[in-house]
Amino acid sequence: MEHDTSCDSLYVLEAIIEGNRKGPRYPVSEYVTIGRGSEDFEPDVLIPEECRSASRNHAALDLRGDSKVLSDGSRLGTLRNGALIHNETVQVSSGDEFIFGRRADGWRVRLRYVGPSRTTDIDDDRLLELLTVSEEDPRQIRIGQELIDENLGRAAFELIAFLSERRGLWYPLDRLETVLWPDGLGPIAKRSALANAKRKINDLLRPHLLDQYVIESKPFLGYRMKSELDRPESS
Repeated sequence: MEHDTSCDSLYVLEAIIEGNRKGPRYPVSEYVTIGRGSEDFEPDVLIPEECRSASRNHAALDLRGDSKVLSDGSRLGTLRNGALIHNETVQVSSGDEFIFGRRADGWRVRLRYVGPSRTTDIDDDRLLELLTVSEEDPRQIRIGQELIDENLGRAAFELIAFLSERRGLWYPLDRLETVLWPDGLGPIAKRSALANAKRKINDLLRPHLLDQYVIESKPFLGYRMKSELDRPESS
């Protein structure tokens, strides 16, 4: 399928490539096939050969009618928002994320289904304002209606949950280390783990927030979450 960066279509598949960077965006309207393809079959969305655990004819997204569904017909299944679906058909909603291929391949493809209430329609000035961390499931981060569900690890999620409730405020590193690891871990291990948690958060959210880092650091001040995104400098 030819990808179009203008994205005038009502429904869009967003590819997310290694390093959580945004890849091509595929405007779609009716029926879309997804897979690695073969000599006899060319899918609309081609999964690279590096994803060896993905099937040749892996799945299909059907947007015809009122119900939008994804049908998995693969050998090993598809992850939908972190849950495995295998040889079944499920309804899809705006913000749903599908992962094709296994982590053991060293290369996976992620596609996010973006419906009419897509986050990209939100004013850029409000993106950070609309970032929330779910209290029910701390693995779930949302920007407006867009779900960003990634296994960052306990420390990273606790760090973003803590700082997101206190945006704009600086917290010393030792205070954050006490919040995240009240017991256990030595001082050097805590400092390294804290820096790693910050990096994971920034790498995950940067593509969704105008290519900006959301967690800032300064010597003697510590870390903070920005209260608003930086405005591009005028030329």
